[in-house]
Amino acid sequence: MKNLIQMQAELRNGLKANYGNDVDLGVRFEVSPVQVQTFEERKRQEFAFLNEITFFPTENNHAEIVSFLDNGIADQAQKTGTRNVINNHSLASRKYLTREVTQDMQVTWAQQVQWGMQKANFYNLWRAYVLRRRARGTLAVGFWGQKYDAINNSNLGTSPKGEDIQAGWLEYMILNHPQNVFGLVADGAGTILDKDGNKFKVSPINVGEGGDFVNIAQLVQYIKDTFIDIIYRGDTGIKAILGDSLRAGDRQRMMNYGDEPIQGSAIEALLAMNQVANMQAVTPDEFPSTGIMVTNPKNLQYIFQTNGVYREIREWSDAKATQDLLSMYRDYAIEAPEGLAMVHPDAIRVKNTAGDWVNPTGWSEWSLT
Repeated sequence: MKNLIQMQAELRNGLKANYGNDVDLGVRFEVSPVQVQTFEERKRQEFAFLNEITFFPTENNHAEIVSFLDNGIADQAQKTGTRNVINNHSLASRKYLTREVTQDMQVTWAQQVQWGMQKANFYNLWRAYVLRRRARGTLAVGFWGQKYDAINNSNLGTSPKGEDIQAGWLEYMILNHPQNVFGLVADGAGTILDKDGNKFKVSPINVGEGGDFVNIAQLVQYIKDTFIDIIYRGDTGIKAILGDSLRAGDRQRMMNYGDEPIQGSAIEALLAMNQVANMQAVTPDEFPSTGIMVTNPKNLQYIFQTNGVYREIREWSDAKATQDLLSMYRDYAIEAPEGLAMVHPDAIRVKNTAGDWVNPTGWSEWSLT
């Protein structure tokens, strides 16, 4: 079993081996662009969904959003005159703006004693732990982030999913393309604002017998056909991204119809295909339990600066812990809002045993406002 001194030595040696001899415990250093990109690529391997979205490295904190989504065609029949070359449909002028965020964490010395019982090098254990937590944070803020406050600190106590750190992908749609957010309706007294200051409120969507939609599959098909531009609708990479509460509830309702053996077998076979409305259904980690999003995951863009990234690993006696401090600049964007349809996570209602329309089991309010 290793003691704390041995583990700290392994941590120090690992730092020097990976970042250079000038780096040591308690030294704040700038991470090189190559190392930043390597770290971000490793993050993608931690969660399957991160490996499906678009990671976009940049040296600029603001610029035009670049989209490489495959949409539309370039073919034309031009007999006379100047060649009529047109823009890619998704290259409308939209900008990103990276914000500074910190990803600080610690492990107490008392907890590290348990780590010392493992034979693996402590630096490798530490790197795996830090990588996983920071990858999870990337997903959580992407799905839950709603605002950036230039003055006040964020508060993980009141906003445990990073709601108050910066706007993520769902909020991007509300701000920039609210017409593709089903369940959001214009209301002069509403508390939800788009980027132009227009006010909205959440309008309930009842799912189940006697409701607006019989099941989630019908709702998913509706928002795809209604809101996604026809240029993107035929993309074979489009997926139904669903919260776990909705998938569990819909599975149960389907099974309830399978009273006859042949029906039950058919339904089980359908569920095993993991499809909803003829699209592959996925439930990413940290996705709101009552959220629905239909798009090609590549449409979700995570933008990170490769410069201005600083890190420090230190032994902090006040907390009796090893701390890993990281500051970086990042943003979240949708490459082509016209190619995405979503349901506001607070809009879904299902019928309870008393026959009332209520929020599904497992629902946690998404909106901060």
